[in-house]
Amino acid sequence: MSAEPTVVAEEKVEEKAESKSKDNNSMNKKQANSCSKNNRKRKFEEMDNDKTIESMNELSICNEPPTKKQKKSKNKDKNTKTKKKKRGWSEEEERLYREGLELYGRDWKLLASHVGNNRNAASIRSHSQVYFLKLLSQNKLLPNKVLESGNGYTLGGNPLNKYSSIAIRHFGSADNVPMLDGVVSDQEAAEKNKRPTKIKGNDNKKKQKGKKKRKRKKNDYDEDDDLFTYNNMSTTTTTTTTIKRRTTRKRNKKTTRIGLHESDPYGLRTDIENYLEYTGDKQPFNIIYSRSALLIADIHSHLCRSVEIMGLLGGKYERDTNTLYILKCYPVREEEQYEQTVSADPTNHFEITQEIRNKDKLELIGWYHSHPCFENYPSNTDCFQHYQHKYDDESISPYIGLIISSWSTNDIINGKSHFRFFNCIKEFNDNYIPLQLDINKTIISQNDNKLKLLFKQIENLINRYSQNKYDIFRTDFGEIWDRNTKLNRGQKLLQSIKYHLMIDDNDGLNEQEINQFVERIENLFLEKSEIWWLTNKPQQQPVTDSNSDNCVEKENKNILN
Repeated sequence: MSAEPTVVAEEKVEEKAESKSKDNNSMNKKQANSCSKNNRKRKFEEMDNDKTIESMNELSICNEPPTKKQKKSKNKDKNTKTKKKKRGWSEEEERLYREGLELYGRDWKLLASHVGNNRNAASIRSHSQVYFLKLLSQNKLLPNKVLESGNGYTLGGNPLNKYSSIAIRHFGSADNVPMLDGVVSDQEAAEKNKRPTKIKGNDNKKKQKGKKKRKRKKNDYDEDDDLFTYNNMSTTTTTTTTIKRRTTRKRNKKTTRIGLHESDPYGLRTDIENYLEYTGDKQPFNIIYSRSALLIADIHSHLCRSVEIMGLLGGKYERDTNTLYILKCYPVREEEQYEQTVSADPTNHFEITQEIRNKDKLELIGWYHSHPCFENYPSNTDCFQHYQHKYDDESISPYIGLIISSWSTNDIINGKSHFRFFNCIKEFNDNYIPLQLDINKTIISQNDNKLKLLFKQIENLINRYSQNKYDIFRTDFGEIWDRNTKLNRGQKLLQSIKYHLMIDDNDGLNEQEINQFVERIENLFLEKSEIWWLTNKPQQQPVTDSNSDNCVEKENKNILN
């Protein structure tokens, strides 16, 4: 055998060994590189963990509750940012403000532009409320222009309730509020409108979280109470068909409507508003009434001490000028009388309506009744009864209501009764909205024949209530009506008659004629003093007139004790 093949074999073995060593070296290098990469990752992860721990420590420090000093400093910063210094009123602004009240009344925007100096309507309103209460504390009336939109010492013109929070805040208590015209006393309404007080200790109670509603899966149909729709789903077109069906919820539901005159019949509607406030327009007709005519209603309301009376109003309506004239009052015989309600005798009611239309040639334009024990706001029953007797078209034949506060009047000093004219509009659910009517002018007739008829009507009214059946309800004129002024009920009646006969212009009776007429009415009661005075009977006897047809001066003046 030759030596060449052995050499070749050895060379191949060496080459294989070298290749193996090279492969091993490359594998070792790769493992070393991988180890170094893993070590680097581990180091970076450890560094990140350290940073997160530090950040968590910082957050835990930040989330610690603040101390009291920190809270006080934050509150101080907030107060200094939000609070603004109040700007007082200068003498020039006050002068322009009072001048604007005489020009614009309760038109706050025009009043703000008149004052100027960056005063807006809100600041004018707040200043006006304080100024009105200041006038009330000084027993002064509101400016004439302000009185056109209401005689109340409020921003809207409604009467100020002495039990309201703003009145008590300004005067200290309801007893300190002066009872002038434009102020009412209704504690029940003030309690209803009072804001509910927050009860402490409920802050710690956790609100129960409601369960989350599960989302309904969308199906191939959508179901509703009133409609059932089926959707034919397809990739190209969609068609929907609707099928109407009655629901059991609507089919089994029984609707019952109960009006306020049934649920709360004697509740007073102190929320009465003017036509302008409610409808945004003026009332549909003007009202002019004769004070001598309404004198019958005033005397009628004083003859019963604690029960209501009622009557009808006769007059005329001029469509061209939209003016309603109240010319005569007709007392109606009562069938039932209570402190909060009264019902008329239907026979007498029919007879009087015939007398108004056939004998006197007038129109039946309304009705009146008294509130002897409470404010002369219409009750829910009054609104219901008024609406039942209204005509279909008010533009052709209006129908109004009158409520007289006889013994419940707020004017204790003068003793005058307060008249409130109202109308009603029907609301949904058989409820009615009362609207107050404004009076533009009053007239007094100087015709002697009319004065004779008026006096005869007063005499017949006094004779009717002198009957035995009114012994339970009749007023005792000797009883003290007000302890502060020490006026008895007879003196209060005479003062109310004088006030309603007096007038500022020269169209009516003069002062001497008014005194003579009141003395004649006084003598009618003194002639029956045993009936009308149960206590503190007068010692003087009535003086007979020298001429009963004319109003002449008496020799002696009688004063009701």
